[in-house]
Amino acid sequence: MACVAAHSWLVITPASGTLEPGSNSVVSVALNDNATHLTAGVYTANVHFSAAGGPSYTRPVHLTVVAPPAPPAPPAPPAAISASDGLFSHAVLITWQASSGATVYCVYRNTANSTNTAVPVSAHLTSLSFVDETVEPGALYYYWLRAANSNGWSTFSAGDSGFASAAPHIAITTPSHAVPHETATVAISGTNNNNVAGVIIWENYQGMRLIDSGIIPAHSPWTIPAVTLAAGGNEIWVWCTNRHGAEAWDSVVITRAAAPVPQLHHFTISLAPDFATPILSWSNQLASVLACTNLYYTRAASAWFTRAANVMPPWTDTLAAQWPAVYYRLAAASATSTYDVGKFTVMIRQSDGRVPVQNWVSSPFDFMDGHGNLVPSLPFDSLGVARALNNESRIPVYRDAVYSQNAVGGDILVAARGNGTWYVQHPAATNWWRNRMYKLVINPAHTGAPKPLVFFGRVSTNAPAHVADIQQSDGAAHRQNWVAAWFPWVLSLDDARAADVVTGYQGAPPNRDAVYSQVSIGGSSIYASRGTNAWHTTVPVATNLYPGKGYIIIIRKRHTGPPRPWLVPPAIP
Repeated sequence: MACVAAHSWLVITPASGTLEPGSNSVVSVALNDNATHLTAGVYTANVHFSAAGGPSYTRPVHLTVVAPPAPPAPPAPPAAISASDGLFSHAVLITWQASSGATVYCVYRNTANSTNTAVPVSAHLTSLSFVDETVEPGALYYYWLRAANSNGWSTFSAGDSGFASAAPHIAITTPSHAVPHETATVAISGTNNNNVAGVIIWENYQGMRLIDSGIIPAHSPWTIPAVTLAAGGNEIWVWCTNRHGAEAWDSVVITRAAAPVPQLHHFTISLAPDFATPILSWSNQLASVLACTNLYYTRAASAWFTRAANVMPPWTDTLAAQWPAVYYRLAAASATSTYDVGKFTVMIRQSDGRVPVQNWVSSPFDFMDGHGNLVPSLPFDSLGVARALNNESRIPVYRDAVYSQNAVGGDILVAARGNGTWYVQHPAATNWWRNRMYKLVINPAHTGAPKPLVFFGRVSTNAPAHVADIQQSDGAAHRQNWVAAWFPWVLSLDDARAADVVTGYQGAPPNRDAVYSQVSIGGSSIYASRGTNAWHTTVPVATNLYPGKGYIIIIRKRHTGPPRPWLVPPAIP
């Protein structure tokens, strides 16, 4: 007979009975259904055997329950969640630390500090940061993270709150502008929005040098009443912040003129009785005379040299005759001339004995009186015009003459030279006007080498120079405008804006407005006619204005209308 100690997880089959010696009977020991609820561990049950009239014994049955392997787990939630507080004006930056085993992350957001109603605001991220740009500036948001891998999603991380700042804005309403040197301070005005907190800071810099600074209350509109200015460019900055430290700024540039350089007053030039030697005069103090002997005026420093050091006025340049042109300026220890003067020589060609020779000439200088004041004209005798002609004592038919217009585009005036005097029908015929061309006509009776005519005066500082009002045709006849080449340097017709005073026409050349000149003074005439958008010529020099030469702007009779002002930019080389 067999018996077993009662045990909830063990079944003996049969539970009792007789075993015959030598029989093949089997007693089965098995687990019952309760065994499936056993936790991991080692269990022991004793099976007792007894024989009728014989001994009994016990045999243990051991059961080892091994815990099943744990199922794969998702990663832990990320740590160190941080949401920015007002760092950006329209966004919140969220950062976190990596979670071991995580492959992606998702950011959740709520306007309340609860994950129950939090919603995802990002895609599945592989980075460790996210910028939430779907926020309202100034609103507070709460953020959490969840991490995931192939085993699923983690729980929510610890949260953090963040917000986008309401952006400050500031604008200067005072425009950039220039002020004279006498203006030592300037008022700067502007506006700001309601997000600006505290104060507005302002600073004025010249390069890296701080000129002035200060603080004003932040309210709009605002004015800084007096910002100290340095000579030159002043870069004035204003900036402000909101309550979270976000910045806004603006700037304006105020240019203060440099302090005027002390001047040498009454700087003038005249000619000695030989009408060739320059005499310079200025206010009564020592000065050095600088000179440029280029044919055409230039400001290039390399072209200027000290002609005379520390001299008193008047000063005569006895060597000037060797140069066709000389330009002068003054320099002293504490002063300088504000303009340059010069002399420019043109050679008046004489006749070859067969035909009269026309010399088209004009002055490249502004005329001055003895005090340095500008004047519109000078008498022929002040310029020595008679020296370029011949003093004819015979009958009038042999006399040289000077032809001009009583105004640009006006009637012709004539001054003939003979017997040591001028023969004129109008007194104005013996005045040389700054802006006009003159024809010096040499009679065939007068031959020989060219004779010099020396112009002198001030280098024009006009920018632009109003040369003349160019008269248009009256519809009945062509109109001639005799004009000067204004500056003592070469200008193209385009640079001189000559196209502004003529009418472009694509028809036949005889119907086009044109600028006539001479290939050289006393030489053959050349011209450049104006097409629709270009000058047409067979002689390239015809499209330039040369100092000392005269020019005739011819307006064809088909081109009528009011006079057109000829404003020539300087384009100084």
